[in-house]
Amino acid sequence: MYKRIILLILFSVTSIWAQQSQLYIMEPLIVTASKIPTTLLGTNRDVIVIEKGEIESSPASGIADLLKYISGVEISERGPQGIQSDVSVGGGTFEQSLILIDGIKMNDPQTAHHNLNIPVQLEDIERIEILKGPGVRLYGAGAFTGVINIITKKGETKNLEIKAMGGDYKLLEGNLSLSQPLGVFNNYFSVSGKRSDGYRYNTDFNLWNVFFKSSIDYGKLNGDISLGYNDKEFGANCFYSDNNPNEREHTKTAFAKGSIDFEKNNISVYWRRHKDNDILDFEDPSYYTGDHTTHTYGLALKSTIYSRAGITTAGLEGEGEKIRSTSIGSYSRTKSLFFFEHKLPTMKNITIIFGSSLFYYSDWDWYFYPGVDIGFRFNSQTHLYASIERAFRVPSYTELYLDSPANIGNPDLTPERASSFETGIKMIRGSILTNINAFLRKEKNIIDWVRETSSEPWRAENAGDVTVKGLDVNINYKPIVRMYKKFPVPSVDLGYTFLNLQREESSLQSKYLLKQPEHKFTLSADYELSSSLKQIWKARYEILPDSERRLILDTKISLEIKNSEFFIDITNLLNTEYTQAQWIPMPGRWAKAGIRVEIY
Repeated sequence: MYKRIILLILFSVTSIWAQQSQLYIMEPLIVTASKIPTTLLGTNRDVIVIEKGEIESSPASGIADLLKYISGVEISERGPQGIQSDVSVGGGTFEQSLILIDGIKMNDPQTAHHNLNIPVQLEDIERIEILKGPGVRLYGAGAFTGVINIITKKGETKNLEIKAMGGDYKLLEGNLSLSQPLGVFNNYFSVSGKRSDGYRYNTDFNLWNVFFKSSIDYGKLNGDISLGYNDKEFGANCFYSDNNPNEREHTKTAFAKGSIDFEKNNISVYWRRHKDNDILDFEDPSYYTGDHTTHTYGLALKSTIYSRAGITTAGLEGEGEKIRSTSIGSYSRTKSLFFFEHKLPTMKNITIIFGSSLFYYSDWDWYFYPGVDIGFRFNSQTHLYASIERAFRVPSYTELYLDSPANIGNPDLTPERASSFETGIKMIRGSILTNINAFLRKEKNIIDWVRETSSEPWRAENAGDVTVKGLDVNINYKPIVRMYKKFPVPSVDLGYTFLNLQREESSLQSKYLLKQPEHKFTLSADYELSSSLKQIWKARYEILPDSERRLILDTKISLEIKNSEFFIDITNLLNTEYTQAQWIPMPGRWAKAGIRVEIY
């Protein structure tokens, strides 16, 4: 059955590729797949870009909603509307993906459950770049299976925008964003808030976000300063254990970053503080209350050299992490990273990029992880590529030291390791971009939470070795000029992911391993009812390892009148009943309506 599905998709891709139409709209330079920026078609890795126009037109309520419809990316929500979501790439666990804001690491050392607690909203984003596959040789230990880089707006044009929305479950949401250039400085500021009574018992929430960015572009000198703050208070009904419906949680995230580019050199400094207060039973707080504060801070240096031998990028990074927690304890660790990457001159349409990282962890040892990418350009429209990478990940503080009634850490855990191989082809034919990527990853010492019976707490263990085989297919139709002006569909995105995960049989219950859908189909399509009335459809169909099937359909209808947009968002239009994070039921149909006004 699986082979038939894959053959059918490949046949469809070939048929579409053979058709002619107008030129495809090329994405900007990609900065995530390599330290040497290149075009999307020229990268030797599998990269997906979510552009600003797609973000603005989407019915998504947050970053997690955007990522749901990307092939090879899986979102497991505990709470909707941006409350809390786990993100995984390429069949990995939620701890194995790296989150960046403008190239700066945002992973939380306490637990990856907090990785998307970031002070950035959809209105603040210029684009999102997703690297599928390991990025350890470029970014260090967190990039085990993929990298998600959220690139924020610079405020290059003068603009003031206000957005307000209301909906089911007493949802209220507001956002104000301001772009204001001042001389050589471009400034951007936004503030937003969102609240709801929740879609079931103890799922109410109150969220706030503030973000500011100021950038300078003065000849050969470029730089920026970013500041952000995120506050989430919410009911966490059974978030971490299926026996705790009265759980409450309150998280606060502060972020600061400064970066300077001069000539071909870059210096960046950054700091992230995350505070998490977790009450297992709000009717009896004395039973268990966890108070956790983490700090992450670092300095990164990068330099690029151009020569007859090619392009070389090298850099140093130093980072510190520390935690103070009532249920984990007080710990700190440091890590140092040296990386280099070299792109050889193109020879007979062949591009080779190789590099390595050497890093040190104060709690472990020195690690050396190389990788190489090779690409062959058949012509201006077809690019074949392959990549071999190694990866590793160190345990989080929660996995090592947590001591709570529901979850118990293990200080004897060892780092995860993996070897990964991928190969693929990218083709542009007229208005259609097609990307087909196959990968194989051999993982060692994978960490999971396990237990023998449902009456026991979960405990962290090195659960063994896992082999991951996968296939991603993406087809994007985005013409510069439509062949048929009356054709009402200006863009279509199709995606398919196949995953096969295997490990040794175990009698223990697993909390996270082997939970990703085996098959995932995605569809996004714009539909123009008139020049001012538009609708976007987003659908995903998933087949899980236990043969559960679910179809989720979201839509947005928008009417533009002068400088205003009136819109209706409906998520889970078919009212599909399903659970995520194993046992948490997701909301049914959720309707929202609002207005966006551009003041100037």
